Amino acid sequence: MLFLIKNMDKMDKESKAYKCRAYDEVFEAADSTMLACEDTVAYERDLRKLEEMNAGALYAAEVAREEGREKGREEERADIIIRHNH
Repeated sequence: MLFLIKNMDKMDKESKAYKCRAYDEVFEAADSTMLACEDTVAYERDLRKLEEMNAGALYAAEVAREEGREKGREEERADIIIRHNH
């Protein structure tokens, strides 16, 4: 069931799970066109929040990588100075 939920967006009406009709209730519940107006607004708001969080996480990862690179360059410079002075 978890696989089905995670991959619903990749399925279409030609997929085996869809054709077997065993999951009709799941597909029906997932159909965003059947949401009430306030549910649609809440869904879209939550989707935007998720996208913002993902973008924030990607940005944080890039900043952390760059900080790590800079720290590595500083350590390399310090090692060169130490080797040069000995």
